[in-house]
Amino acid sequence: MTKQRSLIPEDAPKAERRYIALMALPIDEELPGPEPTAAMVESVGRFGVLENIVVVERPTKKAKAGGYDVIDGRRRVKAARAAGLDRVPAMVYGAEEGQWRDVLTLALNRLRSDNPVSELAAIEALLKNGATMAQIGEATGLPKGTIEKRLKLGGLIAPIRKALTAGRIAVSVAEVVAVQPEEIQNELAGNLEGGGKITMANVKVFKTAERAYAIDQIPMSVFAGEAWQDLVARRLEETVKLLPEEETYLTREFEKMAEKVRKWKREAEETAGDWSKAEVSQEEPS
Repeated sequence: MTKQRSLIPEDAPKAERRYIALMALPIDEELPGPEPTAAMVESVGRFGVLENIVVVERPTKKAKAGGYDVIDGRRRVKAARAAGLDRVPAMVYGAEEGQWRDVLTLALNRLRSDNPVSELAAIEALLKNGATMAQIGEATGLPKGTIEKRLKLGGLIAPIRKALTAGRIAVSVAEVVAVQPEEIQNELAGNLEGGGKITMANVKVFKTAERAYAIDQIPMSVFAGEAWQDLVARRLEETVKLLPEEETYLTREFEKMAEKVRKWKREAEETAGDWSKAEVSQEEPS
């Protein structure tokens, strides 16, 4: 059996500081992450890029336009272009150090604000190359839960993933959207037209409609011989047991529905009991 190489280098990867021409870097559309603010562009235009970006040389410059992959500082690159600069300071890792690029991407993102799209790409690349989630966590310091959340984003359809990259959808919303069926994601993607956004309120509208439709499809004949609330709650609880462990969102939703049904029954029984007491009270002689 081939031994899995460690994701933690024995010696620190070597980097050289130098200025890189912006035209040698990938175009903005290939740099995942939010766009720079107007204030950031103004600052970069006035003072330049004050902090090095981090890049890795590509093994061959013929593979794609640009001879480097940017693993940290994507927003600074975009801001520099918007400000009219022609080069930026960079820490440059040679192509021989490229095996660590995905680990470096995750480790550097952890030190800054999250860039979930670049993190997803790095995690997917590491897994594809045979790394385990435990090894990724050990090498980068990312908790297992964070790695799992990032992998769920792989379920986003292309337009929504692109919107996430552009910062038009919050990560927390994207995580909920990613587990929705493709048809619902396509409907939600309609909110992105004309520069719009997808919010949690949009997601809840579709989830509520989907739940109502599912309830309407339940034939009333299945309730014969048993209080319908008990039967529905029991069927929902049985469904939970059949769901895969990773479907935590669906599990929570079915459990909530089962509890609501049982609550409806309790409230109905209490109401019926109150009416019964009132009728008995009226029949008693004064």
